Amino acid sequence: MNRKKFTLIELLVVIAIVAILASLLLPALRIAREKSKMAVCKSNIKQINYAMMMYHDDNNGYYPFSDNQNSSGPPGQYSWDDLLSSYDGREIRDTAALQNQVLLKSLGYNSDLYSCPSDTLQRTHWIGNAKISPASYALTVRYFGANWVLTNWARGITSKNPSRTQNISNLNSPSTTLTMVELSATNRIVGRGEGSFVAIGSYQNEQTPHEKYGKDNYLMADGSVKTMTFLGTLAKDGGGSGTPNDILDTLWDSEK
Repeated sequence: MNRKKFTLIELLVVIAIVAILASLLLPALRIAREKSKMAVCKSNIKQINYAMMMYHDDNNGYYPFSDNQNSSGPPGQYSWDDLLSSYDGREIRDTAALQNQVLLKSLGYNSDLYSCPSDTLQRTHWIGNAKISPASYALTVRYFGANWVLTNWARGITSKNPSRTQNISNLNSPSTTLTMVELSATNRIVGRGEGSFVAIGSYQNEQTPHEKYGKDNYLMADGSVKTMTFLGTLAKDGGGSGTPNDILDTLWDSEK
C-alpha cells in the first residue's frame, strides 16, 4: 500500500499554522510567567511584614529605622532589614556584622526573602558584587524640615532617627497607607542603610521591571498587598491625585 507523503506546500502550511499558534501563545505564557514571579514577590512581602509585626510587638509599635550616617541611635550603620534579622529566620547575633555597611553572603547572612525574581538589575558595591545580597524592597521614608516639621514629599514610616519613625498605633487609615514598595536600584542591598528607604521622588523611576506588566506589589500598613500601577499610588483618599512633590492624603502619606 502506498503511503501518501506530505507535499512541500502542505509542509509549509503546517509550519505556518504552528508559527501562528506560537505567536498567539507566547505572550500569554510570558504574562503567566510574570504573574508567577509577582506572586513570589507578594509572598516575600507578606513574610517580611510578619517579621515587622513581631518587631512592632518588641518596640512599642514603632517601625524599624535605617541609619546610614551614624548620627543617631546605636553606633554603626543599620538598615531596617538588619533590625528584622531576629524575626525573619536569619537570627544574626554578630553585633559587628549588623553595624557593617552590608551583610556579606560569605558570613551566611544571605536571604532570598528580600529578593524578587523579577528584579534582575545588577547591584554594585566596592567590596565586590559576588559578596553582597541584592534586596528588592524598601520602606517608605519620612523627612523633617525646620523645627521637625514633616515635609510634604516624604511622609512615610521609617526614618534615620529611631525616635522619629512612625508608630503603627498612630495610623488612621492602615488599609490605604503604603509602608513598603518593590524597588529595583543598584544601591539596594541587604544590610545597607543607604538605599533601604525611599521617597516617592526617587522611586518613580525605579520600580521593579515586571516585563512591562505595568504593575507592582505594594504593602499596606494593615498587612494587605495591593498590585497596582505607580500612578495608582498617587490617588488621594478623598479623590483626585497627588504629585511626587505633594503626597498629602495619598497612599504615601502615613500622617493622613
